[in-house]
Formats: sequence, structure tokens, C-alpha cells
Amino acid sequence: MTAGWLAEEPATVAAGGSADGPPDGGRGVLPTAAGLVTALALAWYFTGPPWYLGKTRTPISRQEEVVLIGLQAVAKGHLPYVGVASVQYGPGTQVAAYWLMRHVTSFSVVGFREAWALLVWAGVSVLFAVFFLAFGYARGLAVSVLSALVYPALHEVAFQPGGSFDGYFGWASPLRYAGVIALVLLLPTAIERCPARLGMAAAAAIGAFWGLTSYLAQENLAGGAIGALLAAGLLVFSGSASWRAVRAALAAVLAGFLVTWTPILAYYAFHGQLAEFLRQYFLLPKAVASGANDTPWGGFRHTPSPYSHMFYLLPFLLAVLAVLAVVRIRPLRVATQWTRERVLLLVTVLATALLYEGVLLRSDASHLTGTLLMVPALVIVTATVLPRLLGARQDVAVGLAGAALTVASLLLLPHGDFTPASVRSWAEAPFVDRQRLAAVPDSGTPETLAGQRVGAGLDDVSQCCQGSPHVPMPAFVRLMQQIHTIVGDRTAYVANFRGEYPGLVYFGADLNPAPVSSDPYSSIETEPGLTAFLADFRTRVLPQTQAVLTDSLNTPEAGYFLRRYHRARRITLSYAGQHYFILLRRD
Repeated sequence: MTAGWLAEEPATVAAGGSADGPPDGGRGVLPTAAGLVTALALAWYFTGPPWYLGKTRTPISRQEEVVLIGLQAVAKGHLPYVGVASVQYGPGTQVAAYWLMRHVTSFSVVGFREAWALLVWAGVSVLFAVFFLAFGYARGLAVSVLSALVYPALHEVAFQPGGSFDGYFGWASPLRYAGVIALVLLLPTAIERCPARLGMAAAAAIGAFWGLTSYLAQENLAGGAIGALLAAGLLVFSGSASWRAVRAALAAVLAGFLVTWTPILAYYAFHGQLAEFLRQYFLLPKAVASGANDTPWGGFRHTPSPYSHMFYLLPFLLAVLAVLAVVRIRPLRVATQWTRERVLLLVTVLATALLYEGVLLRSDASHLTGTLLMVPALVIVTATVLPRLLGARQDVAVGLAGAALTVASLLLLPHGDFTPASVRSWAEAPFVDRQRLAAVPDSGTPETLAGQRVGAGLDDVSQCCQGSPHVPMPAFVRLMQQIHTIVGDRTAYVANFRGEYPGLVYFGADLNPAPVSSDPYSSIETEPGLTAFLADFRTRVLPQTQAVLTDSLNTPEAGYFLRRYHRARRITLSYAGQHYFILLRRD
């Protein structure tokens, strides 16, 4: 090893010793299988079917509306993720949701929610499985239960106490961060076994999963790449793994990643849209990094948040833990040839820090979700590993110190999150909600196409949409059916829709979207970008457009249409007490 290292621990990762903690003992097939079965059982109980989403009365959210236009465009034959089918978020999530709606659920808002529930269930299953694989059975169980009952990240789409399976459909999903977590937590174990075949196979599988989740959500790509390189570099420079093993593992990870991504890139290259696909994929990350949509904690009005302690104190705690993870206390010096326990603490800190980075730009409770997926793991691993690293040897002392650290960590949360009543309500909610909803009679199939697009059970709720608090769903469905009857299969462009995003109209009325370069409401649009969009609309899209829908004839797109087609037919409908116009080209 390099002569500059100050000390060597008596056991290395490769040797499997544990100078700093209890013996690892190795995990056999049966304990691993038991852990995976438990992980999947917990994931099913807390987030699995049946969800009875046709009995959930929540209005359609704007977040769902943003996603719906892309799904409608794909249904009408447009290439996923580019052009009018573009969306800010990951291409794989759009493709997965579309496939599920077509083949498993239904092509409706309710069907989209069911598809999203399947993705959330898959994400929680993967997350819990990774916890059991990385931390062992006892710690994996503790982390999973803590995640489900106390920390709010998994509550964003979940069985709500006293309610139903509900939440932030179209946005909140553990799959947005599962790739980073899996890669960083499981990579050291693969390195330990490389370059043997088993280690190479494990690294390739991890890389393939990282590639898949990067296709599902961009957050996984950069976070996973940085995390893997940092973890591997630290193992090499600490003398905990050989360069040969690290190089082999990283090569296998890259190979697995390419196995996932090569057919995706080839598909878009075949259709001549590879450059546009890559531009769209990196558009939101680049825009956010440049300041687009960034917010300070609490917003520009500095609204108080119950998670302010978590936001402000966590980075300092991570810095302290990072230092303690690489230092030996007795004698005081830099640790080398780390044990599995020390490596486990370090990669847990690293994964948490990587996920926290995202909330520094979009600073709000929703974007703290990724970090909060890892904080339960940070708490349990710190409580079980740090006392021994600091010199505790007696089991009683280790247990007391771990309990104290766990209790202290709860101070970062609002008090209501960890009261016995709160924990009990989240534990009971999946069972109680399912029992109550099962007793509610099923709704009949809606008669109209627009009603079917909304979905059985949601088509008669008292509020249709998030931005239209006084419009009941039946009134919205009638309008969508009118629009569908009038526009038919004409190529249509929806300029706007009062209180909502245009995607809701495209989807609800089953319209054939005009081939615009992107949807301004579901993509990042700067002022120069909007100018370019309108220029492209006027010169390229307008000749292909047969109908324009708008709540004002003064919108630029309506003006372009009326100037080009002087004899266009104007039809006036009504929504939320205001006019809504349909302009039809006379051919």
C-alpha cells in the first residue's frame, strides 16, 4: 500500500474481518432469501394492491396533467419522450406508465394512477430489498419499518390514515432515487468479490439496474456515477480494495449500464431522433443547475416548514459522520484497510449526501424526499456502527449509545411524525383502508368516451381538477365529450385551458396532438425558447394543424391560426363560467 497511509486496521474488507465492529459472519443463501422475502412482504403490505383507486375521490392534479399529454401523444403514434410527447421527467417512466395503462390497467386517469401505484410498489420493493441486502436482516428490517412508519418519503403516495391510497401521482416515486441507493450501497460488496465471476456478475447486474433506473429518472444517472466513483476511489486510497478489483467492478458496472442503454439509444438513432432524445433527457438537469425553477428553503415568502431542522442540520451531521468514518480513535489516526462495518457507514453517508445535494437547488419538502429515503438507513447504520468505531466494546455500552443516537435523530423530525399515535396510524392504514374501500360498491363503466378517459369512480366526483375548485367532474366530462365530438380526429393544438394544463384536454377529449417541437407546459421553456417555439409553430406546425383550442382569441397561436385561415369556424363553449373557443380549419 501507499507509504503515506498512517496506519492499517488489523482486518481488511477482502479478508472479511471486523476490527471496528462485530464479526460479519458472512451471509448465506437462506438469510439472504429470508431478507428478500421479508422486504417484498413489507413492500406489498404498505404499497401493494389492491388499491381501489376507482374509489379515491381526489381531483385530477396539475402534476398528472403535465404527464397526460405525453401519454396521449404516444397513443396517437408519436415517438415517446420527444416532440409533443416530451416531458420533464425520465423517458422510461413515461414508457412504463404507457405500457401499463395499455396492457394492465386502463387508458384513463384512474388507470394512470394504478400504473403509478405499480411503479411506486416496484420502487419500494427494490428499496427494501437493497436495505436487506446491504445491511443484513436485522438492520434491513429496522430501516424498512422506520421508512414506512416514521419518515415521510414513502407517505407521498401511500395508504393514508383514515383515507385511501392517494398522493402525489405523476411525481413521487422511490424509483427516482433507487438507482443511486442501490449502486452506492451494493458496489462495495461486488468489489470485494471481484475479479471473480460472482463479483463481476453482481457488478454487471448492479450496473444494469442503475442503467434501467437512469432511464426511468435522470436523478439516478449523475448521482450514481459520482457515488460509484467516490466509493471506489475511497476503497482504493484507503487500501481497503485493490485497484484490480475496483477496476474490474467498475468495468462490469459500465458494461451492465450499456446493456440497458444501447438498445434505447439505437431505437432513437434509427428514428433520427437521438440528438433530440439526449437534449430532452438533459434539459431539466441542466436548467435546474443553471437556476431554472430553483427556490430557497421555504420559498420566496419563507413559509415555515416542519422539516427545517432536517434541511439545515443534516449537512453538518453528514460532515461529522464522514470524518468519523475515516478516522480511528484509538490511536487517533486515519483509518486504512477498512472493515465491512466502516465501509457500510461510509457508503451510507455518501448516498445520503448525494441525495441531499438535489434539495440544495429545489429547496422544499417535496424535493427533500430523496434524502429522506436514505435518512432511516443513516440513523440505523450510525447507531449500530459508530459506537464501536469510537471505541465502545461492551455490548451494553454499544446498545445504549446506539439507542441514544436513534432517539437524538428523531429531533430532526416534527414531533408529530414519531408519536405512538402517528406510528400506529401509518401501520394500520394499509389494512384499514383496504377493508373500508372493499366494502364500497364498485362504480359502473362510464357511458361516454370522456367519462371513460377519466375512469370509473372518478367521473362523478364533486371537484374535477386541482385548478378548478368549483367545477364538478360531470361538468368537465360533458365539456370534454363536446370537444371530442366537435374536433374528432383532426390534428389539434390546445393553447391553454383555464386553471389547468393543456394535457388534460388532449387526454380527456382524446385529441390528436399537433406535432409541436415540445409542449411548453410540460417542458422547461425560457423566453428565447418560447420565442423559438412560436416561430416553429407558425412556420412548420400551423400548416399541419386543423384545430386550435383556447380560452382567449388573443393568444399568439390563435392569432396565427386566424390570420392564416380567414374562414376558420369559431365555436364557443363554456368552462368555469368563462368562454372556451374551438377554431376549426375549413378545408
